[in-house]
Amino acid sequence: MDGPIQIIHLHKIESADRFLYHYTRAETAIDYILASGTLRMSPFTAVNDPWEAKHWFAEAVLNPSLDREAHEFMVQTASPALKGESKILCFTRDAPEAAIGPSAPNDFDFGTIWHRGFCRPRMWAQYASTKGVSDGICLVFDASLLERALVTHLSDTSPSAIFKKGDITYRNRVGYPSPEFTFDYHRIKSLGLKTVIAEHLEAHWRSLFFTKATDWRDEREFRFFVANVSTDYITFPFKDALKALVVGPDFPKSQVARLIALRERSFGIRPSQLFWQNGYPQPYPQILPPGFKSHVDVSHLPMSPPATRDKMESD
Repeated sequence: MDGPIQIIHLHKIESADRFLYHYTRAETAIDYILASGTLRMSPFTAVNDPWEAKHWFAEAVLNPSLDREAHEFMVQTASPALKGESKILCFTRDAPEAAIGPSAPNDFDFGTIWHRGFCRPRMWAQYASTKGVSDGICLVFDASLLERALVTHLSDTSPSAIFKKGDITYRNRVGYPSPEFTFDYHRIKSLGLKTVIAEHLEAHWRSLFFTKATDWRDEREFRFFVANVSTDYITFPFKDALKALVVGPDFPKSQVARLIALRERSFGIRPSQLFWQNGYPQPYPQILPPGFKSHVDVSHLPMSPPATRDKMESD
């Protein structure tokens, strides 16, 4: 199928908030996400950030006589409950510099290419590679349509769920107690842990779940966050929110035919491909045929003979 929607991520954009980009491996995208038309939110403890995945230690404001009882309760019960039934889904976004408008719908500006969410070398390497140079997929979603799909799913299946969204703030944590880790122990005893946790999340959700160390800042992460849902995962249909998908330069040739058939049949979207020419991102509006290389393979070339190498080293 032809038409602007096929290469929508290659157009100029008027707002950097329009798209959300999700990097993943080829098998995950094809066998699960694209085949089912769903995305899965994972437990907060399943991420790769040590701050988020490791145990948190919440402290209590209390009378000295309750110190030991409260300490054990906060460590063994309250601290795990703070993460508790939380799920997240992570994306990256276009940088504000990527937005140029108004513009012709098919007039792509290569001056903004480095600001686009599908041109992040570290994201390709970390989240969309198994071997080689980026053999996975970057899924491109319409942000507002994807949020609507998730909210609709939650209202139908988990009406008491707490939903938050937003960009990640990057700052390094301090080594002493901060408000997001301090509880009124008497309030817990009076109202119950579940009620106090809900209050605490409403007051401190940004500090707790939308703040990461500065070492992560180049990811420009945006996330959906859901709490107060007891299932291990939240799987929801993304419906018409998927607008484009980009495969990496080493996307497996054995998967090309299946990917194209799956996407065109289900959503009318033709996959495109991103190559790197001397380190510069080169997006193509389709997956190029076998044999095309964006770099020169020198692995088969013979090494210099020993005598030549010795002469070169002695010069």
